[in-house]
Amino acid sequence: GINLAGAVDAQLAYEAVTGHIFGAFDEVLEWCAVARAGKARVHRMKDRELDLWRQRPLPQALLSYASQDVALLHAAVPLLKQKLNVLPWRSWSQANSAFQAVLNASQSRAAAATTAGQHRSVTFDSHSCRLASRELMQELVSELALLTEAGGLEVQ
Repeated sequence: GINLAGAVDAQLAYEAVTGHIFGAFDEVLEWCAVARAGKARVHRMKDRELDLWRQRPLPQALLSYASQDVALLHAAVPLLKQKLNVLPWRSWSQANSAFQAVLNASQSRAAAATTAGQHRSVTFDSHSCRLASRELMQELVSELALLTEAGGLEVQ
């Protein structure tokens, strides 16, 4: 398997700061003030062909689109770290910083993805009265009373 050591899930970082669960890629980039151009062509392709990403070999337009996304995420990292570092971190957290909590949650999400596929576990954050990513909440709270353990919620 592949070990993504040091990989940070931008969606979890976005959630940690904004409280918005499952932020879209464009929302995260906009939040980080990173511009994304040239996506209209691929979006038109995706509308026509639902299994577009299953094609092998991938068309050049998709390879360019995906590599642009990776480059944009790389450009967003400094601002993600900055926003996490100024976050007033909760004293009840087991992690020593917001960034470390997000890094740990990112590793948990990546490990779970191999067995859960596209399913994501969510839980209720009683501190903010909202749904939250389970991986992030596990980093924030030492003893969880998760809804996912009592029957659970899964999002596709």
